[in-house]
Amino acid sequence: RAGLTAKYYDGCGTHGSFPANPYITRGDPNIDFQWGSGSPGNAIQPDNWCASWDGFISAPRANTYCFSGWSDDGLRAWVNGQLVVDNWTDGGGQTPGTTAQPCVQLYPTTVPIHVEYYENGGTSLAQLSVNGPGVSTQPVPASWLSTTPTSLPQGWQLSAGTSVAQSYSRAIITDGSVVLL
Repeated sequence: RAGLTAKYYDGCGTHGSFPANPYITRGDPNIDFQWGSGSPGNAIQPDNWCASWDGFISAPRANTYCFSGWSDDGLRAWVNGQLVVDNWTDGGGQTPGTTAQPCVQLYPTTVPIHVEYYENGGTSLAQLSVNGPGVSTQPVPASWLSTTPTSLPQGWQLSAGTSVAQSYSRAIITDGSVVLL
């Protein structure tokens, strides 16, 4: 399913100490929120809360993509285990290239993404953006995000025989398929 699994916690302390159990778990299409002086739901107070998003990300074309964040308060993000946004401070702000390695190679197959956010007080907003060749800076599109991993590029499908002793002697590779013979 498109989007990310979101978990929202209440009572996170001043720098996002995540409690054991979330108050709200839901699917979010992407990370592009401006809650203002509110929160993501009635179970969450307007201040002193935090959130995490988990899932998988893939790009429509293999290339290097750079990530940035805009938040109030702290935001950090990992793509395929690499920290790409790191602004874990009160007040947040716009955070382009806030790590030594904000850019990663993405492919049409999925890799894990994990994002954390905390709201200490005042206005709350969280946005994770991406840019790269042919992609101007924008919130990561929901179509790039998934709650489940895929091993094949979008539009491809896998079909195989059920014989345990099956083997192949050659492959025919095209832009849209691989046929094993």
